[in-house]
Amino acid sequence: MKHNNKTLHILLTIAILCSLAGTAGAVMAQTEAEIRAESTTTLDLKRKNASTTLEKKAEVRAKIDAKQDIREEKKEARIASTTLIRENNKERRQDLKARVGVHIRKINKNHAEVIVRLQKISARIESRINKLEGKGRNLDTAEALLATANIKIDAAETARVAAAANITAALAVSPFTAVEAQKIKNEVRETEKRIREAHRALIDTLRAIKSSVKVEATATTTAN
Repeated sequence: MKHNNKTLHILLTIAILCSLAGTAGAVMAQTEAEIRAESTTTLDLKRKNASTTLEKKAEVRAKIDAKQDIREEKKEARIASTTLIRENNKERRQDLKARVGVHIRKINKNHAEVIVRLQKISARIESRINKLEGKGRNLDTAEALLATANIKIDAAETARVAAAANITAALAVSPFTAVEAQKIKNEVRETEKRIREAHRALIDTLRAIKSSVKVEATATTTAN
């Protein structure tokens, strides 16, 4: 009987151990499955995150490339605009140079004609003075003023010739700029100034002649 109880005890112990072993195996199997599932989920998440990161990097790169393209396009547009402006400015300068040349030649021709007329007026005034002096009139003041007028006429002609040479030199400068245009303007103004001075000197001479004749006429009338 004791032997049977001992045997039964051993069998129960073995059964319990087997049961525990089976339970432990099941638990371990479940744990391993859960670990594998979790690992798979983690791996999928990492892959998804990696894919998202690559997409973001690609998106950022695309934006950078787009901005770079825009900058390049703007740069090319600025270069094209600058080139066009330079070409237009060059054309305008050439056109201005041509127009200034034509205009200045006309002005110089007019100046020459005016000076010739002043010289002719001076000659007529001199002839008139000589005639009046032949009649006994005293025109010393008028003669002095006429001499001054002739000096001013010569100065005007000298200024005109110098201006023509300087203007030709200015028009030969390339590129033709506002500096050369101003030089030409100054030369023209200087010639016109000399011409006005000569003209006023002739007017003063005529007034002196008129004044002398009037004074002598008054004196003659008073004497009579």
